[in-house]
Amino acid sequence: MSPQVVLVIDEVAETGVFLKDRLSGQEGVTVEEGKDPRRGLEAVKKHQPVLVVLGADTSEARELCAAIRESKQADTPLAMVREGRAPVWLLEHAFSEHRADFYARRPLSNGALESALSSISDATAVAEDGLTTHEESKQSPGDSVGSASAELRAKLDELQADNERLRSQLKELQAAVPFDEEATEEVASLKEEAQSQQSTIDALKKELEQAELAFSKIQEQHADQLKVVDALQRDLEEQRQGLEQSGEQEAARLESLRQTLERTKEEGAQALADLEAQLESTQTEKLEAEAGHEAVQASLQTLQEELAAEREGRAVVADEHRAELDQLARDHQSTMEALKAEAAVAQEAAQTALEAAEQEVERVSSKSEEERQNLQGIVEQAEAQVAELESRLSGAQEEAASRL
Repeated sequence: MSPQVVLVIDEVAETGVFLKDRLSGQEGVTVEEGKDPRRGLEAVKKHQPVLVVLGADTSEARELCAAIRESKQADTPLAMVREGRAPVWLLEHAFSEHRADFYARRPLSNGALESALSSISDATAVAEDGLTTHEESKQSPGDSVGSASAELRAKLDELQADNERLRSQLKELQAAVPFDEEATEEVASLKEEAQSQQSTIDALKKELEQAELAFSKIQEQHADQLKVVDALQRDLEEQRQGLEQSGEQEAARLESLRQTLERTKEEGAQALADLEAQLESTQTEKLEAEAGHEAVQASLQTLQEELAAEREGRAVVADEHRAELDQLARDHQSTMEALKAEAAVAQEAAQTALEAAEQEVERVSSKSEEERQNLQGIVEQAEAQVAELESRLSGAQEEAASRL
């Protein structure tokens, strides 16, 4: 029987290493490795594997799985392995018509794939033992002995028929003519031939008895072998039922996974709907915010324009006020200069009058008291005029300061 092949098509080397180590003690099973999924179908046709293990790190594994399912090797058990969480395409593939038989996660260990390997290995061993025993039972020595026995029986029957024919001829010769020398010789020859045939018949009988005895023993051995075959067939049936139960468990697991996927899809659809509603609400709020922003921008623009106009108006008013202040300052300066000139003139006049008065006082000091009082009045009038001029000068300065 040709070796059974487990074909690994995976870029990750540890998958092939694990399977070689796992099947190292399994006689009649070899592991062939490949890395390129694009040449996977060619490898499947070449090796005719009992199990194909595909690396599902890329979607090329899905295409290879579909190609195998659509080829003449569609019944070949398929397993897909990958590391980490399964992507969406792999979950969808698990419920497609081209799905694999097993799905496992790296690093490979005693999981679903290990169970598949154990089942395949046990089934292969049982099938080999059963096939060997069955073939041996078909081509057992019992069949050979039985065939030889039948041949001996046929030959014995033929010799007995010839012996009977010779005996009949001998009796006819003895009854037909008297024995002469030639007839006696012929009869003797016939007797010798009959005796020789009888000896052959006796020898064949012994051989037939021995063959029948050997055939009986071989029949017993064959019956024992049939019992062994029946036991192996029962074991094989139990293994098949175990595989069916494993398949049912795997189907239940896949159904649970499918239901989980459906729930996940429903939750994802609900989340997507909520997100779309939130996005729509956000867009509405954004539009409202943009409209409000535009209104604020328009109000701000209006305020800026009004502020600019007000600034321009204030600048004009300020310019006017500044011109008025400049004019007032100039007027004040002129007034101050005029007042200063008047004050200087008045002070000078007062000083002159005072000096004249003093001279007059000195001149008329010898005059009467009445004249002295008149002169005193003139002095007081001069001082009053000076005080009035100083008061007017101070008022003009305060008015100029208040205007500035």
